[in-house]
Amino acid sequence: MDLFQGFPKLHAIFFSEFHPIQGPKVTYVIPDGFIYSSSSSSTNSNTQIPLFCKDETLDFDAISEYVIPKPELCNRLVIIGTTKYKVMGYPVSIENSKYKRNALIFNLCFVFDNNADSSSYEQVVAKMAFILKSLEVESNFLYNSTSKQSLQNIIEQLLEDLNSYSECQIPINDINSINLKLFPKYPNPEEVHDYQVPVSIINLNNISDKYWDLTARRIIPYINGVYPIKRIAEVADVDITLVKITVQHFLYYGCIKMVDIFQFSNIYYIKPSIRNLLKDEEMQAQCVEFVVK
Repeated sequence: MDLFQGFPKLHAIFFSEFHPIQGPKVTYVIPDGFIYSSSSSSTNSNTQIPLFCKDETLDFDAISEYVIPKPELCNRLVIIGTTKYKVMGYPVSIENSKYKRNALIFNLCFVFDNNADSSSYEQVVAKMAFILKSLEVESNFLYNSTSKQSLQNIIEQLLEDLNSYSECQIPINDINSINLKLFPKYPNPEEVHDYQVPVSIINLNNISDKYWDLTARRIIPYINGVYPIKRIAEVADVDITLVKITVQHFLYYGCIKMVDIFQFSNIYYIKPSIRNLLKDEEMQAQCVEFVVK
């Protein structure tokens, strides 16, 4: 399993909407001046402050048709790639006769480096879209200009907290609040075979409790670096399919590694990288700690 490299830096967050006269426009953006436009009607006054050189800013005109898209792309995750940035949004369309043109279309977009792995933000972006949609349907949060102005402060706190703490808790009013948390995404674990031997990387007994899955609790005592999957299923009296699923779960979170079963008929040799153990004192300490567990 690949080691988690941390969450990508969130460069900016902006709120865009479809104006009945001006068309797609950026209403709020943090940090100020991050987005520019050749059309003054596409951005508000805050986005025109030249705090960034042009190479570091985002051209809204180039992506506006995907930020505020046609109905076919609304209410789903949309990721836009530019030369420097990746823009992730979830455009929302709410149809109602009270709106001009009978619909309110908006999008709260998150901006990352173009090559960043932003998959951990997908659920956050979608959840923010659902929150804003619910607030609008229940209390006209965006339709009301007074409550809408608070969105600027919300976006600012979102950017700061997600970058600093990977989570945020933002009260909106006496009833509603925004609660978000980033979770790392790991690749799917490899297939587990009957003949493979699971070797624990951490002490599973120390992290298990009575609320764990019954299969996990039954097989943990037999994950000893000696028994293969088939043998674990036999001694734990658990269906081998359930054992494989549980072991894959441990693999996903980096609790174990899989090795082939030890056999005297096999030929084993040490790789040249063993020399690193002689030079690296930290590796030596980790090796001793792992062996004595």
